[in-house]
Amino acid sequence: LARMKREHPGEEHTVVSRGRVLGGLMPSRAFGDCRYKWPLEVQQDLFPILRSRGHRYASTPSNFATPPYVTAKPVIVRHQLNENDKFIVIASDGLYDQLSDAEVVDSVAQWYEANGTIAIAEDSATTTHDQNAATHLIRSALSTDRLGRRSDSVIRKLLAIPPPHSRSFRDDISVTIVTLDRETSKEAAK
Repeated sequence: LARMKREHPGEEHTVVSRGRVLGGLMPSRAFGDCRYKWPLEVQQDLFPILRSRGHRYASTPSNFATPPYVTAKPVIVRHQLNENDKFIVIASDGLYDQLSDAEVVDSVAQWYEANGTIAIAEDSATTTHDQNAATHLIRSALSTDRLGRRSDSVIRKLLAIPPPHSRSFRDDISVTIVTLDRETSKEAAK
């Protein structure tokens, strides 16, 4: 958010509104979302064509003055791996709309413990029926209601909502989990 306010002087009160870019978009970094990147002239030329083809997001956001507001340039964090690091979760913002960082780590650790892939120090009473940790993590995110309670009925209800209405209740969720099981890797390398 500091980057956006610094890059858009004079728009400090509108560039981030209600915790969203120009009051509409949650992430400040994205591959798509051209309406937050393209100059107004390009939008005025292309959006009528896109709207005529049914593209419902072909509209200029409110308070649009000095694009681009969103960038695809990533934030890069360097972390020296150590023996305590068991996995890396790479996920879209839809996951983090539903779960905190700690809940993500706990859910993946519980799946690994229940499936015996990685030894996790903590005991877990959680049973899992998912084929992989990423599926388990998505199920955890979608089965949690607004009060933090987990139930399979919640996920059934969320997935039953047809598009475009589903977008009002859940975001897309993509997850990749990289396992850092060094013992298995050493054995495979032999």
